[in-house]
Amino acid sequence: MPNNKARCYEDDYDVEKKPIDKGHWGTVRVATHKRLQEKRVLKTISKKLCQRNMLINEVKINLGLDHPNIAKMFNVYEDERAMYIFLEFGSGRDVLSLITKEHTFSERRAAYIMEPLMSAVTYLHAHCIAHRDLKLDNLVLKNEHGELEDNTVKLIDFGLAKQFSQGKPCFRTLAGTPFYMAPEVHMHQHYDEKCDVWSCGIIMYILLSGRPPFQGESDEELFDVVTNRTLSFDNEIWDHVSGEAKDLITSMLDKSPLTRFTIFEAMANQWTTLQQTLLSARWSTGGHNLASEEWRLQVCQNLKSFSEKKSFRKSCNCPRCSSSG
Repeated sequence: MPNNKARCYEDDYDVEKKPIDKGHWGTVRVATHKRLQEKRVLKTISKKLCQRNMLINEVKINLGLDHPNIAKMFNVYEDERAMYIFLEFGSGRDVLSLITKEHTFSERRAAYIMEPLMSAVTYLHAHCIAHRDLKLDNLVLKNEHGELEDNTVKLIDFGLAKQFSQGKPCFRTLAGTPFYMAPEVHMHQHYDEKCDVWSCGIIMYILLSGRPPFQGESDEELFDVVTNRTLSFDNEIWDHVSGEAKDLITSMLDKSPLTRFTIFEAMANQWTTLQQTLLSARWSTGGHNLASEEWRLQVCQNLKSFSEKKSFRKSCNCPRCSSSG
């Protein structure tokens, strides 16, 4: 499975000793390719702490991906102790950290995040791959410095990604992060790639209000809210958001997978095409960017509170999330 059998990664890379991140599964360090002199990121994943079939699945999927908004996987090595994955070097900053530091927001700024996200998901679904763990934490910035408009958003973490067959709800395991899970995933029903569209809708709702549309203090309470409560735009903060944006969110957060937008429909939606036009003319003053300063500050404050909460459940890594789907 590794694309560098019988080679040690130290033959090809100089690796910094000090990790830049640590998790229960292993470490993240900065590395430099000896021949190309390019910086890359090394993820060392312990075989004792992570299911090997999940690792194999992630590598097989990620090695074949080639999209400007998906973090590229370059090389994979393996020994009896661990798997060593070399990824495209980036700042490591997630988009939420940048937004909360800059204290300003608008629909067009949301589009700087949603457009590359939906473009990446469109690419994945066109290649029959579902990510299954789309969330703000998995959207990182290529460059450490500069504004959002000068940066590149990259989608990361394909540990729960799966291949699917068109038109067939072929997944059945609980996979993802509870706040972003579609109702059919919460309910342990057979589901398809439209679970990613639901997650995109959750992300867009959070970006434009600073709060998730469905909240619960426990997974059980969240499940009840997601499956039984109606999507609402009643908070006054939504008075400053365009009708086109709310229509798109509503279509992505349709609780029925049968009538929920596909990612292709979302990309062709009026809000998306309008924002793409505005993005191509960066200095244009779009009507939907004239929201009050009070709204901008309130959204940023909400996003900051959202990012600081410690009670959010992490991605599901339980045995149920196996290679069986």
